[in-house]
Amino acid sequence: MSIFPKHRAFSLTLLLWTFLFTFSIALFVDDSMRNRQLEPHPYVLKAKTNLEKLRESPKKSDSRLFVYFIDCLRFDYAINPAKMPYLHSLLTEGTWGRVNPCLTNMTVHCVEATFSGQDRSSILSFSEDFHPRASKNKKSWIFQMAARDHKITVVGDHVFKTLYGDVLYKMHEYQKGASQQKLTDLALKWFEDPSVSVSIVHLLGPHDDGQAFGSVSPQYHKQLKEVDDILRHVVKHLKPNDSLLVYGDHGINDVGQHTYNTDTPTFYLYKGPKFAKNKRFDIDIASHAFWLSTLFDIPLEESYQGEVYWGGLTPEAKKPYGTPNLFSLKREKSQAKVKLKPLQITILITLFILVFMGLFLRFDGIRHIPWWTWPLSLLPLTALFLLDKFWLLPFVLALPSVFLFRRRPSRGAMLFGGTVVLLALLKAALYQPVDLLIHDAKIYFVYSLYIVEAILCMIIARRVARSKPLSFQGGLAALFYGVLLLILHYPTLYFYGVIRGVPFFLILILSGFTISTLTDGSLKHTMKERLLLGGLLLVSVGFLSTQISMFVENFRIFYFNYIPKDRSIVHMVWGFSPFFVATALLARLAKLKGALPWTILGLTAIASSILAMDIIPLPPLFFLGLFVVILALWFIPFTAVGAFPKHLVLWLIMFPELAYMHQFHPGHVFQITGLCMTAGLLNMVIKDNGELERWKLAIPYILMGLLVLVVAFGFRTNGIDYKFAIKWFPLHFEKLWALIFAADMIKYFMGILFISLFFPVRALPIFRLAANFLITLQFFLGTFLLWLFLVQKKIPLVVDSLEETVYMMGFIFFTGLLILIYPLIKPRSRA
Repeated sequence: MSIFPKHRAFSLTLLLWTFLFTFSIALFVDDSMRNRQLEPHPYVLKAKTNLEKLRESPKKSDSRLFVYFIDCLRFDYAINPAKMPYLHSLLTEGTWGRVNPCLTNMTVHCVEATFSGQDRSSILSFSEDFHPRASKNKKSWIFQMAARDHKITVVGDHVFKTLYGDVLYKMHEYQKGASQQKLTDLALKWFEDPSVSVSIVHLLGPHDDGQAFGSVSPQYHKQLKEVDDILRHVVKHLKPNDSLLVYGDHGINDVGQHTYNTDTPTFYLYKGPKFAKNKRFDIDIASHAFWLSTLFDIPLEESYQGEVYWGGLTPEAKKPYGTPNLFSLKREKSQAKVKLKPLQITILITLFILVFMGLFLRFDGIRHIPWWTWPLSLLPLTALFLLDKFWLLPFVLALPSVFLFRRRPSRGAMLFGGTVVLLALLKAALYQPVDLLIHDAKIYFVYSLYIVEAILCMIIARRVARSKPLSFQGGLAALFYGVLLLILHYPTLYFYGVIRGVPFFLILILSGFTISTLTDGSLKHTMKERLLLGGLLLVSVGFLSTQISMFVENFRIFYFNYIPKDRSIVHMVWGFSPFFVATALLARLAKLKGALPWTILGLTAIASSILAMDIIPLPPLFFLGLFVVILALWFIPFTAVGAFPKHLVLWLIMFPELAYMHQFHPGHVFQITGLCMTAGLLNMVIKDNGELERWKLAIPYILMGLLVLVVAFGFRTNGIDYKFAIKWFPLHFEKLWALIFAADMIKYFMGILFISLFFPVRALPIFRLAANFLITLQFFLGTFLLWLFLVQKKIPLVVDSLEETVYMMGFIFFTGLLILIYPLIKPRSRA
């Protein structure tokens, strides 16, 4: 029996099962990473006697510290005398250096790492930056200070109050936009109280303007000048025996982003009687706990994940901590290990079992489950969320899975499932050396790799389809390349495979199928159609010009200089050309007839592009209202507005909405509408008859959908792009983070829907086929990620793969929803 039965119906039950399965894996890996630990520092093990004396000593340190906390302080700007002259003048008076932030580069996690000596950040914890929880590390520096009756005051936002509210002596929680001078004066006023040991002021000005305008903007530089001037005011108010910490939680890149695993170093300076002068030590952010502990004679705990820097202290300051022999001890390894507990091992085994069960369910079918049970299946997930017991999810999922089988798994399904698992294990074993090799290669070598792969795909296609015309071989090579990208290069470090390969893939698709259309003798084309197809072939080169990788903040390798920048006329014409081509394609697919409808369409398209260019400034509420209109049009049961089909109307009003969400950038517009142009071309050249033709459309749809998610997530801040949500809900942003997250997903969903408008009459079988393929790939990715987690030593690589797997999970979920609402978007005659 074939393991690919014809006309297999796509199962939404399997979709939901796969979603929960991937979510379980993500939570397991995320939780295990969050609890990764280094071996105890050699100093901590050897200096137990000294540390025990400090722990039992009744003496309370008389040190005092003022913490001047500048959010989003860049290291290179902090040491630049032209940017922050006063801070630069203080470098010779203390111990200072470069700081590597925590993995997520989020304020909450960076603050927690500073005061606990542990980086417990992880990719799924982005929401904690807006909805943090109280610190669970009760042995951290700040709790030990409170236990010794040290009073700590904080003038800051919600972060400190949520993390350490129970142990703070005084806390002033302010709203964004408050006067930084007044906030600092309040912190200094509290510091005048001799009983206060630590006073912290958290300044958000550079953060807010840096994210809004970028860190190369005049607004950000103005904020740096202001905090530099206020710092001079702070130093004047400090007494000779007081210590000062100038502190940044993380840096920020040129375009205003600070996301996980990015290189955005920040700065620190310790100045006071216990610190050496004019000493530089570059540290990880967890090492702050060393400086803070030694300042107040606090013993280091075994859980401390940082390093020791005795050279930055005066002899008197380090005297209680031991001898020169102890001070010479350093860590041999800086990478934290993940230690699995018995319960986690049990969960891991359960997840591997679910991998096999999922593959068998996929290929041997599942029992029919009534639709009304689907919402009920989400109840356990909701209950686990409320109880904060997500670790139970794999068991909750495994228990009912045995009831889904229709029959005993076939030999073909078992063979195929075992092959998928073995390939995933092999990929995980080779992932680190191969991926790091590609990552460290020069950019032209990376592009050369994909060119070679494209040539190989063409050679294989010629051998497989030797008797077919060259045009058919070109289209087949494009499909081979698409499958190669998904299986070989996805996921890969920083999305190298998909991001670097998709431009070549799109050009191959366009060229292969365009040539096929032009040379197919059975298809009669007018001269206008031939010119249109030839023009599309040339416009496809523009995908390289957009340099897709520049959309992801990890990569700004280089840009194509021949493409104009900013808002020049040539740049606008280039950026918006696919929109007008795609509009013409969609009108042709809709069989629009008559001069009047075409004239109205042209004028409406021009108006839509003007809105998308942001030439006429409109308030954010306009776009919020536009989104409501789009939702209404989706679900209102009508098929046309006069001569214009429903999906053509949606296309014209969704375009400015997406342009707004992508910050009105011509390059972004080119990406989005170019994908639609590609889908429209595929619709024109492929007759939707039979399984083979549906595969021709399903593979491009998958890759274009993935690219939509990559492009959309490329503008993220703290893991998710909240910028448009801030504009929509400026007063409720931090309190309604869950709602905003849900609203933000609209951006990605709309991108998928945008492309789907160009798929043909019988598109539902294509989407079902794509969803089935994606589900199979998801089981492959789940196995790969689980095994990679076990064999991998560099945790950041696992984090990147986890994020990419979550992208895939979102794409599967969106595709399933698309199957449900597709008939509502298009007339039923086209669905």
